[in-house]
Amino acid sequence: MNKKYPKLETLPVPTDIADPASVAALFQKIKQKYSHADVLANNAGVFKAIAPVKDIDQAASWEELTLNIHGTFLVTQSFLALLSTPHTPAKILTPTTSAAYEVFPALSAYDLSKLVVFQLMTYVAAENPNVLAVSLHLGIVLMSMTIDAFMPFAKDTPALLAGLGTWLAGWEGVERGFLSGRIFFNPQPGCAPRCFVSWPSSAAVSSSGFRRGKALTQPHILLLHLHQLLW
Repeated sequence: MNKKYPKLETLPVPTDIADPASVAALFQKIKQKYSHADVLANNAGVFKAIAPVKDIDQAASWEELTLNIHGTFLVTQSFLALLSTPHTPAKILTPTTSAAYEVFPALSAYDLSKLVVFQLMTYVAAENPNVLAVSLHLGIVLMSMTIDAFMPFAKDTPALLAGLGTWLAGWEGVERGFLSGRIFFNPQPGCAPRCFVSWPSSAAVSSSGFRRGKALTQPHILLLHLHQLLW
């Protein structure tokens, strides 16, 4: 990254997010150099314990749950603790998956872990009005960890998540605070959009209404095609 962006300042710190001491050491270095961090991207995780519940390796399943849940918790907690005051603005972006609220056989460890971290972000949002905490599921990107069953649906690009993430992490322009505690879910190509929210019966909500800035009535899951948001 330094070669491609020589003016970008970086602080590389190898960290085991499941180890409290390792996470504490990371944030101690951040404190020494920057006082605190403004934006946290909870991207570290693992996806490898793949088998039905009756067959899954116990150690592998627990390792995946521990790393994805406890690791995300440790980093999030340390990030919040380092903020200068209870009013210091900050942002937390946490990738999750639609499998957090659906069932994909043989993926219990990963899917359960993502359900927990999604809920963790809702707690962070409720307990910290100064923090924008958002969960993101923007599709399937073809990469080394993509399993065969998802290959036909791996049509999305890193630019989609990067584009939305950059916008959410920014401070200029439109206010983003109303998105805190929500999940962004991008339907897969060829899949019928589904939205698990509770709207008042009188509410008429559409993506065009969102774009015009009309009041939304506190949805738990915000379902959008991202090109409609990033116009």
